[in-house]
Amino acid sequence: MEVITRAQWAQEKDEAALRRHGTPAIPYEGVHPRVYGYGQLPNVPEARLYVKKIDRAEWPERIRERAARRLFERTRPVLPNHDQDGHSSCWVQAPVRAVEIVNFLQGRTPHLLSVESVLVPIDGRRDRGGNPEDAIIQLQTMGACHQDLWPANEFNEKKADPRWAIERYEHKLIRFVDLRDYDDQISFALHDLPHVVALEWMRHAMCGLDPEMIGRNEVGLRMDNSWGEWGDHGTKVYDEESATAGSWGAWGVLLTTMAPL
Repeated sequence: MEVITRAQWAQEKDEAALRRHGTPAIPYEGVHPRVYGYGQLPNVPEARLYVKKIDRAEWPERIRERAARRLFERTRPVLPNHDQDGHSSCWVQAPVRAVEIVNFLQGRTPHLLSVESVLVPIDGRRDRGGNPEDAIIQLQTMGACHQDLWPANEFNEKKADPRWAIERYEHKLIRFVDLRDYDDQISFALHDLPHVVALEWMRHAMCGLDPEMIGRNEVGLRMDNSWGEWGDHGTKVYDEESATAGSWGAWGVLLTTMAPL
Protein backbone atom coordinates (compact mmCIF):
# COMPACT_ATOMS: atom_id res chain seq x y z
CA MET A 1 0.00 0.00 0.00
CA GLU A 2 1.38 3.39 -0.99
CA VAL A 3 1.16 5.92 1.86
CA ILE A 4 1.44 9.66 1.22
CA THR A 5 3.61 11.64 3.62
CA ARG A 6 4.48 15.33 3.53
CA ALA A 7 8.10 14.53 2.77
CA GLN A 8 7.08 12.35 -0.16
CA TRP A 9 4.69 14.99 -1.48
CA ALA A 10 7.47 17.58 -1.46
CA GLN A 11 9.35 15.34 -3.91
CA GLU A 12 6.27 14.35 -5.94
CA LYS A 13 7.02 14.12 -9.65
CA ASP A 14 3.66 12.76 -10.76
CA GLU A 15 2.77 14.76 -13.88
CA ALA A 16 -0.93 14.02 -13.50
CA ALA A 17 -0.88 15.40 -9.96
CA LEU A 18 1.00 18.49 -11.06
CA ARG A 19 -1.46 19.11 -13.90
CA ARG A 20 -4.41 18.87 -11.57
CA HIS A 21 -2.69 21.22 -9.17
CA GLY A 22 -2.69 23.96 -11.77
CA THR A 23 -0.45 25.34 -14.48
CA PRO A 24 1.33 28.70 -14.94
CA ALA A 25 -1.63 29.76 -17.05
CA ILE A 26 -4.21 28.56 -14.48
CA PRO A 27 -2.59 28.77 -11.02
CA TYR A 28 -4.11 26.50 -8.41
CA GLU A 29 -5.49 28.35 -5.39
CA GLY A 30 -7.42 25.49 -3.85
CA VAL A 31 -8.74 25.73 -0.33
CA HIS A 32 -8.72 28.81 1.89
CA PRO A 33 -8.50 28.89 5.74
CA ARG A 34 -11.71 28.43 7.68
CA VAL A 35 -13.47 31.60 8.81
CA TYR A 36 -15.57 30.32 11.70
CA GLY A 37 -13.98 28.83 14.80
CA TYR A 38 -14.58 25.22 15.82
CA GLY A 39 -18.29 24.64 16.46
CA GLN A 40 -19.24 28.17 15.40
CA LEU A 41 -20.43 27.63 11.83
CA PRO A 42 -24.22 28.17 11.89
CA ASN A 43 -26.23 24.92 11.94
CA VAL A 44 -23.05 22.82 12.06
CA PRO A 45 -22.73 21.44 15.61
CA GLU A 46 -19.73 19.71 17.13
CA ALA A 47 -19.37 16.08 16.05
CA ARG A 48 -19.09 14.86 19.66
CA LEU A 49 -22.79 15.67 20.13
CA TYR A 50 -23.72 13.01 17.56
CA VAL A 51 -20.87 10.53 17.25
CA LYS A 52 -19.01 8.85 20.11
CA LYS A 53 -15.24 9.36 20.00
CA ILE A 54 -13.42 6.04 19.80
CA ASP A 55 -10.28 5.55 21.87
CA ARG A 56 -7.08 5.07 19.86
CA ALA A 57 -6.46 1.72 21.55
CA GLU A 58 -9.63 0.42 19.88
CA TRP A 59 -8.78 1.63 16.36
CA PRO A 60 -6.92 -1.47 15.06
CA GLU A 61 -9.70 -3.86 16.10
CA ARG A 62 -12.42 -1.54 14.78
CA ILE A 63 -10.61 -1.29 11.43
CA ARG A 64 -10.46 -5.07 11.16
CA GLU A 65 -14.15 -5.38 12.06
CA ARG A 66 -15.29 -3.00 9.30
CA ALA A 67 -13.14 -4.47 6.51
CA ALA A 68 -16.23 -5.77 4.70
CA ARG A 69 -18.08 -2.45 4.80
CA ARG A 70 -15.36 0.02 3.88
CA LEU A 71 -16.71 3.03 2.02
CA PHE A 72 -14.05 2.67 -0.68
CA GLU A 73 -15.29 -0.75 -1.83
CA ARG A 74 -18.96 0.14 -1.38
CA THR A 75 -18.94 3.37 -3.35
CA ARG A 76 -16.36 2.81 -6.12
CA PRO A 77 -18.62 0.63 -8.33
CA VAL A 78 -21.53 3.09 -8.23
CA LEU A 79 -19.95 6.56 -7.85
CA PRO A 80 -17.30 7.35 -10.48
CA ASN A 81 -14.52 9.79 -9.67
CA HIS A 82 -14.83 13.52 -10.09
CA ASP A 83 -12.03 15.34 -11.91
CA GLN A 84 -11.56 19.06 -11.29
CA ASP A 85 -9.14 19.11 -14.24
CA GLY A 86 -6.83 21.82 -12.91
CA HIS A 87 -9.60 24.12 -11.67
CA SER A 88 -9.49 25.49 -8.11
CA SER A 89 -12.72 23.77 -7.07
CA CYS A 90 -11.56 21.27 -4.43
CA TRP A 91 -13.29 23.28 -1.67
CA VAL A 92 -16.62 22.31 -3.27
CA GLN A 93 -15.59 18.95 -4.70
CA ALA A 94 -14.96 17.42 -1.26
CA PRO A 95 -18.29 18.42 0.39
CA VAL A 96 -20.24 17.38 -2.71
CA ARG A 97 -18.52 13.99 -2.72
CA ALA A 98 -19.38 13.46 0.94
CA VAL A 99 -23.03 14.29 0.22
CA GLU A 100 -23.10 11.83 -2.71
CA ILE A 101 -21.82 9.07 -0.43
CA VAL A 102 -24.33 9.79 2.33
CA ASN A 103 -27.17 9.87 -0.21
CA PHE A 104 -26.07 6.39 -1.33
CA LEU A 105 -25.77 5.13 2.27
CA GLN A 106 -29.34 6.30 2.90
CA GLY A 107 -30.64 4.16 0.05
CA ARG A 108 -30.99 6.76 -2.69
CA THR A 109 -30.10 5.89 -6.25
CA PRO A 110 -26.40 6.79 -6.61
CA HIS A 111 -25.84 9.89 -8.72
CA LEU A 112 -22.95 12.25 -9.29
CA LEU A 113 -23.93 15.75 -8.23
CA SER A 114 -22.90 18.94 -10.00
CA VAL A 115 -20.06 20.73 -8.22
CA GLU A 116 -20.62 23.81 -10.37
CA SER A 117 -24.28 24.07 -9.27
CA VAL A 118 -22.88 24.77 -5.79
CA LEU A 119 -19.78 26.77 -6.74
CA VAL A 120 -21.15 29.22 -9.33
CA PRO A 121 -24.02 30.58 -7.15
CA ILE A 122 -21.39 31.33 -4.47
CA ASP A 123 -18.54 32.69 -6.53
CA GLY A 124 -19.86 33.41 -10.00
CA ARG A 125 -17.69 32.16 -12.87
CA ARG A 126 -14.45 32.88 -11.04
CA ASP A 127 -11.98 30.06 -10.54
CA ARG A 128 -10.03 31.22 -7.52
CA GLY A 129 -10.43 28.66 -4.72
CA GLY A 130 -12.58 29.06 -1.64
CA ASN A 131 -13.64 27.87 1.77
CA PRO A 132 -15.48 24.57 2.38
CA GLU A 133 -17.65 26.39 4.93
CA ASP A 134 -19.24 28.40 2.09
CA ALA A 135 -19.93 25.18 0.17
CA ILE A 136 -21.42 23.57 3.28
CA ILE A 137 -23.79 26.52 3.83
CA GLN A 138 -24.82 26.40 0.15
CA LEU A 139 -25.44 22.64 0.29
CA GLN A 140 -27.56 22.98 3.43
CA THR A 141 -29.68 25.84 2.10
CA MET A 142 -29.82 25.34 -1.69
CA GLY A 143 -28.50 21.84 -2.45
CA ALA A 144 -26.87 20.53 -5.63
CA CYS A 145 -28.43 19.23 -8.84
CA HIS A 146 -27.44 16.08 -10.71
CA GLN A 147 -24.37 16.37 -12.91
CA ASP A 148 -26.39 15.46 -16.01
CA LEU A 149 -28.18 18.82 -15.65
CA TRP A 150 -25.02 20.85 -15.14
CA PRO A 151 -21.88 19.20 -16.63
CA ALA A 152 -18.58 18.98 -14.78
CA ASN A 153 -16.15 21.92 -15.09
CA GLU A 154 -18.72 24.07 -16.89
CA PHE A 155 -18.70 27.49 -15.23
CA ASN A 156 -21.30 29.09 -17.53
CA GLU A 157 -24.74 28.79 -15.96
CA LYS A 158 -26.38 29.43 -19.33
CA LYS A 159 -25.08 26.09 -20.60
CA ALA A 160 -26.81 24.16 -17.80
CA ASP A 161 -30.28 22.64 -18.11
CA PRO A 162 -32.68 25.22 -16.60
CA ARG A 163 -34.19 22.46 -14.45
CA TRP A 164 -31.07 22.51 -12.26
CA ALA A 165 -32.41 25.42 -10.20
CA ILE A 166 -35.39 23.35 -9.01
CA GLU A 167 -33.85 19.90 -8.89
CA ARG A 168 -31.02 20.96 -6.55
CA TYR A 169 -33.45 21.35 -3.63
CA GLU A 170 -33.88 17.57 -3.56
CA HIS A 171 -30.31 17.30 -2.25
CA LYS A 172 -30.22 19.98 0.44
CA LEU A 173 -31.43 18.05 3.50
CA ILE A 174 -27.88 17.40 4.66
CA ARG A 175 -26.52 17.60 8.21
CA PHE A 176 -22.87 18.53 8.68
CA VAL A 177 -20.91 18.42 11.95
CA ASP A 178 -17.57 19.96 12.93
CA LEU A 179 -14.59 17.67 13.61
CA ARG A 180 -11.97 18.99 16.05
CA ASP A 181 -8.89 16.81 15.41
CA TYR A 182 -7.54 13.57 13.93
CA ASP A 183 -9.17 11.53 16.69
CA ASP A 184 -12.53 12.99 15.63
CA GLN A 185 -11.75 12.29 11.96
CA ILE A 186 -10.90 8.62 12.53
CA SER A 187 -13.76 8.08 14.97
CA PHE A 188 -16.20 9.54 12.45
CA ALA A 189 -14.83 7.33 9.68
CA LEU A 190 -15.08 4.26 11.92
CA HIS A 191 -18.79 5.01 12.17
CA ASP A 192 -18.90 4.51 8.37
CA LEU A 193 -19.41 8.18 7.54
CA PRO A 194 -17.44 10.43 5.13
CA HIS A 195 -15.91 13.78 6.06
CA VAL A 196 -14.38 16.82 4.38
CA VAL A 197 -10.70 17.53 5.10
CA ALA A 198 -9.08 20.92 4.40
CA LEU A 199 -5.28 20.62 4.39
CA GLU A 200 -3.17 23.74 4.89
CA TRP A 201 0.12 22.13 3.80
CA MET A 202 -1.40 20.95 0.51
CA ARG A 203 -3.80 23.89 -0.03
CA HIS A 204 -6.30 21.23 -0.99
CA ALA A 205 -9.54 19.64 0.23
CA MET A 206 -10.48 15.96 -0.03
CA CYS A 207 -13.13 13.56 1.26
CA GLY A 208 -12.04 11.21 4.05
CA LEU A 209 -13.28 7.63 3.63
CA ASP A 210 -11.61 4.81 5.54
CA PRO A 211 -9.03 4.42 8.31
CA GLU A 212 -6.21 2.06 7.25
CA MET A 213 -3.50 0.31 9.24
CA ILE A 214 -0.22 1.51 7.72
CA GLY A 215 2.13 0.16 10.35
CA ARG A 216 2.11 -1.93 13.49
CA ASN A 217 0.36 0.78 15.50
CA GLU A 218 -0.14 3.59 13.00
CA VAL A 219 -3.48 4.46 11.44
CA GLY A 220 -3.69 6.41 8.19
CA LEU A 221 -6.70 7.72 6.29
CA ARG A 222 -7.81 6.83 2.77
CA MET A 223 -9.09 9.97 1.08
CA ASP A 224 -11.13 10.41 -2.06
CA ASN A 225 -9.55 13.00 -4.33
CA SER A 226 -11.10 14.92 -7.22
CA TRP A 227 -8.31 14.17 -9.71
CA GLY A 228 -10.01 11.48 -11.78
CA GLU A 229 -8.35 8.07 -11.67
CA TRP A 230 -5.18 9.33 -9.96
CA GLY A 231 -3.96 6.85 -7.35
CA ASP A 232 -6.05 3.80 -6.45
CA HIS A 233 -9.32 4.51 -8.28
CA GLY A 234 -9.16 8.16 -7.28
CA THR A 235 -7.95 7.60 -3.72
CA LYS A 236 -4.69 7.37 -1.76
CA VAL A 237 -3.83 6.68 1.87
CA TYR A 238 -2.25 9.49 3.92
CA ASP A 239 -0.40 9.18 7.23
CA GLU A 240 -1.64 10.99 10.33
CA GLU A 241 0.52 14.08 9.87
CA SER A 242 -0.63 14.48 6.27
CA ALA A 243 -4.32 13.74 6.87
CA THR A 244 -4.87 15.88 9.96
CA ALA A 245 -6.99 18.91 9.08
CA GLY A 246 -5.97 20.94 12.12
CA SER A 247 -7.02 24.58 12.22
CA TRP A 248 -8.13 24.64 8.58
CA GLY A 249 -11.09 22.43 9.38
CA ALA A 250 -12.75 19.07 8.91
CA TRP A 251 -16.51 18.52 8.65
CA GLY A 252 -18.47 15.27 8.66
CA VAL A 253 -21.79 14.46 7.01
CA LEU A 254 -24.43 12.69 9.11
CA LEU A 255 -27.19 10.39 8.03
CA THR A 256 -30.36 12.47 8.25
CA THR A 257 -31.83 9.90 10.67
CA MET A 258 -29.08 10.39 13.27
CA ALA A 259 -30.11 12.00 16.55
CA PRO A 260 -27.90 13.65 19.20
CA LEU A 261 -26.31 11.32 21.75
